[in-house]
Amino acid sequence: MEDTKALLWLAVEDYAGLWEAVWELRSIHPDAADGFLLDRARVILSELIEKNLIQLFFYQESSEALWSVASDEVGELLAKAENWVEPKSDEDILIRFSATSAGETRVLTGRAIDIES
Repeated sequence: MEDTKALLWLAVEDYAGLWEAVWELRSIHPDAADGFLLDRARVILSELIEKNLIQLFFYQESSEALWSVASDEVGELLAKAENWVEPKSDEDILIRFSATSAGETRVLTGRAIDIES
């Protein structure tokens, strides 16, 4: 539950990159294996998307272009390991996530603790 709450808070704060979800979990589980953290982040973000608490976006830093990911692309994008790696270039198209209105409300009213994962 602490992991889910942390990732939802991250989504409320800004458009976070997928790799930042792994970093956030590393701060909670400093001794955990990289594979565990990546799998855990995938599961949690998938659940938050299913519950309409976060949404995925494509983002290109060089142009500051941001556009929504279609729901039928979510599973494939979360499954690709390269989408979880910190970007090397401003030209890369990144996958970011942000809280929906429902997600923000859940966090800001203190109901984030109710999320099971």
